[in-house]
Amino acid sequence: MTIYRRTLKRNDTGPALRVQLRSKDTGAPISLGGATAKFLMCGVDGVLKVNASAVIEDAVDGLIRYDWQADDTDTAGEFDGEVEVTFAGPRVETYPQNGYIQIVIDSDLDDA
Repeated sequence: MTIYRRTLKRNDTGPALRVQLRSKDTGAPISLGGATAKFLMCGVDGVLKVNASAVIEDAVDGLIRYDWQADDTDTAGEFDGEVEVTFAGPRVETYPQNGYIQIVIDSDLDDA
């Protein structure tokens, strides 16, 4: 199940990935006060390509941002992503709780 879909061209580092984390039960935004977040992304081969800190832009509305790095988008293909949140306690939850964030990195014209 795909919750979000983002498409970039190979080697692009913008725009940043922005995702609002929501409860699978109520659909309400997840409160991220005092939490930390990281973004994980792997290819269809199951190899982890990204495991990096994400920025909590709005803790009340559950909004996170991941700023792409050059080596994150250097390979064209389809990838699955998720956000792992560590709450005070420490309690860890992964979002989306069902499915993944689908990231598609298209070839650019100078790949030909």
